[in-house]
Amino acid sequence: MKGVYTSFYFANKLREVLPPAVKELVSSLYPDAYFYGVLGSAIFEKTRQIKTLLEHKNPFSFFEETARYVYQTGSKAQQSYLLGYVAGYTLNSRLSAYIHYFYENGVSSMEDDDKTYLSLEEIKSGIDDEVKKLLSDVELQTLQNLKLCPLVVEEIEELYKNPISQNLGVSVGPIALKLALRKHRFQASQNPKNYDFLNVKKRSWDSVRNGRWKSDFSFEELTTALVSIGEKMTEGLCNRLFYGTPLEENSFRMTPTGLI
Repeated sequence: MKGVYTSFYFANKLREVLPPAVKELVSSLYPDAYFYGVLGSAIFEKTRQIKTLLEHKNPFSFFEETARYVYQTGSKAQQSYLLGYVAGYTLNSRLSAYIHYFYENGVSSMEDDDKTYLSLEEIKSGIDDEVKKLLSDVELQTLQNLKLCPLVVEEIEELYKNPISQNLGVSVGPIALKLALRKHRFQASQNPKNYDFLNVKKRSWDSVRNGRWKSDFSFEELTTALVSIGEKMTEGLCNRLFYGTPLEENSFRMTPTGLI
């Protein structure tokens, strides 16, 4: 599965700034639901239609309709899963622009400025491999042991059978869910040519795929900046999940693929 270490790295950074009650929910009570939520559409790697629909669906309608349902059920597991999902959305909507820029303009090596054009999958895998090196042994072991308990699986299945299937306009069936919610084997690729996937050399890149905004953030600077955005996104979603306050549509302007 591509991007799992990257998602895990950001989720851990974001968890540390969450309010105590929310942090307890996603760290102690239902960490498995939270981390599967952070993976977002990636868990449907074996069901491309569902993955594509999730990546291109209007994010505001997805979160508003799903959160409204969870507000009514009051399920803690579903709350944790959706809080993870919004963390993953925050990361991917910005990181996708980073990835596409280097896909279109080439990736330099750490030794020189010569650029090599790589596929999207090679860049995603390269980033993931470098991010894996940033994780501690404890974090890596936690990730390798990650598995949903049966009761949490049932709660997440209900989410996909009801509001998410309705929002996508197609039924997310039992086979797709079984493949998505199984225990995954997480492996990163290798970076033998020592490409600068984390932009340590701080090359300028387009921070929105169809905009004119530039950034020279490295990967670590980008994810650090995204923590404050993720904190605000989480706060808005918590208000929807716990108190029924509607989400602000303007907060979900960007698609998970980095387009406005």
